[in-house]
Amino acid sequence: MPVSVTFDGKKALVSCEGKFDSTAMPELEKEIQEIPCDDLDEIVVDLAKTDYISSRGIRVVMSLFHQMKGKKFSVVNANSAVKEIFNSTGLNKIVKLD
Repeated sequence: MPVSVTFDGKKALVSCEGKFDSTAMPELEKEIQEIPCDDLDEIVVDLAKTDYISSRGIRVVMSLFHQMKGKKFSVVNANSAVKEIFNSTGLNKIVKLD
């Protein structure tokens, strides 16, 4: 799963491609750990090219959410299957989905 992180001032865009499953987690976790959350005002996770997200993938997203300590955080461009996972777990009430 290719992961890229780009910065625009105090905003980070995390773009993920492929499947958000256990085989992709080492790369994703590494990229996430390198994001300087304390220095940012906002993180946007773009899932436009993500086909699937596992429970471990959800945990990684939520870990990043918690690292932001109440600052702006959103997940954008999620397909219907990914949105359904957020909705069925109630995470859509915590994390902004666009």
